[in-house]
Parts: sequence; C-alpha cells; structure tokens
Amino acid sequence: MQLIMNTHRYSLILLAGLLTADVAAQVTSTPVTLRIDPAQSQGAPVSSVFESVEFIPLETNRESLFGQIHSMRVIKDRFIIHDRETNAVLIFGSDGKFLHKIAGSRLGKGGTHRGTISSFSADPENATILLKEGSRQFYYGTDGKFLREDTLGFINSEEAPLGQDAVARVLYDPGPQYPDTTCNELFVTRGHSVIAGYFPYQRQSAEIHPIDYIHISHASFYPAGMNGAYFFTRPYDYNVYRISATGMDTAFRVKLPLQHTLPPGFLKDPALKNTRFQYLMNHPDFVFHIGNVYTFGNLLFFKLATVNGGLKHNDSFVMELNSGRLVSVNQLIPDAASHFLPVTDDANGVEFVNSNFLDASEGYLYTNYAAVTLFGYQAESASKQAEYPAKLASWFQKGNKKANPVIIKLKPKQQL
Repeated sequence: MQLIMNTHRYSLILLAGLLTADVAAQVTSTPVTLRIDPAQSQGAPVSSVFESVEFIPLETNRESLFGQIHSMRVIKDRFIIHDRETNAVLIFGSDGKFLHKIAGSRLGKGGTHRGTISSFSADPENATILLKEGSRQFYYGTDGKFLREDTLGFINSEEAPLGQDAVARVLYDPGPQYPDTTCNELFVTRGHSVIAGYFPYQRQSAEIHPIDYIHISHASFYPAGMNGAYFFTRPYDYNVYRISATGMDTAFRVKLPLQHTLPPGFLKDPALKNTRFQYLMNHPDFVFHIGNVYTFGNLLFFKLATVNGGLKHNDSFVMELNSGRLVSVNQLIPDAASHFLPVTDDANGVEFVNSNFLDASEGYLYTNYAAVTLFGYQAESASKQAEYPAKLASWFQKGNKKANPVIIKLKPKQQL
C-alpha cells in the first residue's frame, strides 16, 4: 500500500483569512455504528458479491502506452486515467478503446503550457476533467478538448466537485513558520470564496505535524452514490463523513477490536511528535485510516489501512449492513462469474494493495491490474476450461504481457 505524508503548501496569493474558522461548519446527523472485526470476516465466491464481472483490456499503441494507473474516474462511457510516470491523463472508451491523451507538457490553450499534472479530479455532472498544476487549474471535456484555465488561491489540495459550482478541498499544512491562525483541514469553495470549513486546527501549533499526517494514496473522497455527494475520510479518525454542496454529516462510525484501535493518547502524546509513522511501523496491527468507502444498496465496501501489512492481506471488506455479515474482498474465490479469474491482484500483484477500488459509477465498481498478471491468472486457471467473452479471448491470443493495464468492471449485488 502506498502511503502519502503531507507536503502541501499554500500559494503566496492565498488570502490570509481564506481558511479561517469564521467559515467553520458543524457536522450533523446520527451515524450508523459499525462493529468490525477483521478476524470474523469470511471468504465467498465472486458470484455471491457481484452480479457481473467484465475484464476490459485498455488499447495499447505508441500514443496510449502508459505505466500505471495512479487514479481513475469514470464519466459516463469514459475512463479518465492519470499516469504520473508519463505525466499525462489518458481517456479511454468504456470498451477500452484509446480516445485522447492530455500531456502535462502541453497544457492549456494551444498546448503551450509545460508543467507537471500534480492531481486531477472529475466533475461527472458537467462531464469535465479538472487538472491541477501548481496553483493553476485546467478544464477539459471528456473529448480531450481544452475548455478554460483558472488560477486558484491554493495549491496541491485534493478536491471533489460537489455540484452547484461548489468544490470540496482537503489541505492540511501546519508549521511553526506560520502565524498561529485557525485553519480548516476540509473546506468548500465556490469560485475563489470559501463557503464552509470543517476540522479546524491551529496552523502554528497543531498537535499533528505534516510529517505525521499519513493517509492512503488513493484519495480522501469517494462517490457516495448520490449526485454531488462524496464520502470523506481522514487519518486517525474512525468516522466516515458525507459531504455535499449543502453540508456535511457523519454517515458511519466504526468500532474496531482493541488490538486494532489506536491508543487514546495517540493524537496528543508529545512523545509521538514527528514519530507517529515509526510508531505505526512498530505497531502494525493498529488501523490508522478507513478508506475506499462505497455503498451499493445494503452493501458497504471499505478498506482498513495499516502500516507494514498488519492485517496480512485481509484489509478490504464488504459488509451487509442489515445483518453485519462481513466478507473479505481479499479472499473472494474466483468462479464462473469471473471466468475463474481473480477480480483483484491481491494475491501476487500491487495494484489492489496500492489503490484498492479506483472508482464507483452508475452501479459499478472499478479496479485494475497489469496485463502480465492477467496472463498469469489465465495460465493458473487453465484446468477450469473457462469460456471467455470473444473480445477477452482474442486479447489473450493476440495481446502481450507488456500491454496497458486491464480494467475490471464489477456490478455489486444489493445484498449478500
């Protein structure tokens, strides 16, 4: 699992009061309490969790070849993929056909701006791709055409468009070099104005310094299944929040067994200052983050993040909310529904460990693994004499192990 330590910095043009507490808002609602014990999870056949499974190889040619999916969003019939290695965002059709490429070296009107795409997000409501480069943001359509450019008052914030021109942003940047103002870890903007803020902290004297602010690499925001709403999670917090243009509430509160729960003094103990990552390395059973949260009907998918493999490849789950039944996604058993191919590369790959599920859209979950991994799984399942769809069968015959990654499109059931 890739871990990210905070290295965010504010732009010099950020107004002094932009993130101050006068816009702080309250978190409302009564959350659903979930009691989760990884040791009580069970394996299950793929067909007991998913109605359908589709393997979609991404077209490989000279222009479309890339290394790894750092992040992906699905907008209608488009896969929008950010690859940091090639400094590009690539657009593929839902059938895997390569359509467009937006190169970081050719951003903006006429492709005249050379830069590095630091992050990207997608606005499904307006079918728009948002690329961040420093304090500049570039807007593209899903056809790869440049739309407009904007200069923001902040850099490197992770973001989620909420609709109604509102954008949720995460930016945690305390330090002794700053004035001791009150800022908000999560805030909502409309244009260049901040309209709401959550989780205030003292910028100069915050108890958690940036080096201690560790989160899983995939994201802090996950589509919540409602237009413009996202689930939001944060390090060292066992709550799952839900944010939209109209406010934020607490959707779920997770209770873990004592051996997986951070000790009471973890956030305030001065002895842990700047050493919390090492502490988690030395105590690998402690869960420090809940992520990759998606809901489908009565099912909740999520990941429990530990450092140094504390849960031993048993960290991704699906829970049936009304019964509390817990199934380990890591232990799903391939069957005819998946053509006897695993739906993740958790056993011997790195994509699911690092990124888990990449996105959820219109009733489907998406993950991926490398082409070489899929060829290996095909060989391992040869005795099953699986019947592959024509396109996948052709890809096995003509493809090569150095081809682009393969998208796995999964349709979860509404209950187990």
